[in-house]
Amino acid sequence: MKLPIFKVLFCLLLLVCTSCIRAFPQDNWTFQKEKGGIKVYTRPSKTSKFNEVKAEFEIQTSMAKFISVSYDVGNFPLWVYGTNAAKLCERLSNEEIIYHSEVNAPWPFSNRDFYCRLKIYRDASAKTMTITATGLPNYKPVENGIVRIPYLHSDMVVSSVNPSTLHVVYTTNVDVGGNVPAWLINLFSTSGPIESFTKLRQLCKL
Repeated sequence: MKLPIFKVLFCLLLLVCTSCIRAFPQDNWTFQKEKGGIKVYTRPSKTSKFNEVKAEFEIQTSMAKFISVSYDVGNFPLWVYGTNAAKLCERLSNEEIIYHSEVNAPWPFSNRDFYCRLKIYRDASAKTMTITATGLPNYKPVENGIVRIPYLHSDMVVSSVNPSTLHVVYTTNVDVGGNVPAWLINLFSTSGPIESFTKLRQLCKL
């Protein structure tokens, strides 16, 4: 089923899923909306015509369960909004993988795809983990009829509040490529994070 264009941005960004607490500075973020305790902010990007997006929320789960769900690439379509398909390409280590994702786009736009490297960085003393997602636009040739996302980076900083509660700060910066109007994506880019992280909460239940 084709998705509204205003849903496309987050589909491209999330997967996934994340990154190194090099999370963006707290200044210049503009609050956009909140639902179910999930707060979403945006700010202009220095590298793209599309806004950067930040989501902040708490989730009732363990660190181990969160990692398990975040690295279960085959199930990304269950919670990353608009994801048509996702598959594991390489497992570089227990904490680093490369995966491919295809995202639905509405007519007349072509579906987007990207290859992405996910890597976990841990800070045991701070009880914090960061999952970094970095796009690999030249990892493999682009298939006919698909537009490759030229730039994707996201950071998911996960801190332990207590053994069954995590605090998550997700930031992402993406250029969806092609001729999708930036003003349209920016106008509705806050919807995807709320829907995706609501579903992530369900999958992460202990």
